[in-house]
Amino acid sequence: MRVIKVNKGFHKFFEIETEVVEGSRLSDLGNSFLNREETKKEIRKIIVTNEQVRGRQVEIETSSGKRKTILFDAKIIHAEPSLERKVLIVVKEKQHS
Repeated sequence: MRVIKVNKGFHKFFEIETEVVEGSRLSDLGNSFLNREETKKEIRKIIVTNEQVRGRQVEIETSSGKRKTILFDAKIIHAEPSLERKVLIVVKEKQHS
């Protein structure tokens, strides 16, 4: 799975200091959430079934050791006849009340 585009918030949230280049593999970004087998399975499931994920709650540890609870949504936003799929992943930190 490869990156098409990320924003500054993505860099800050996941504490990724180097600029993410289009075409980079998710696994090359060095983030435990993106490298987790569970995350990869969720993304593969979306690609195969075209089912949207909404509000999945996940505990992560950042590279600095901070723990965060995040909510992530994911869905296919574009599908080519060549079987290429583009998946939009939105991650938000859960606000504790």
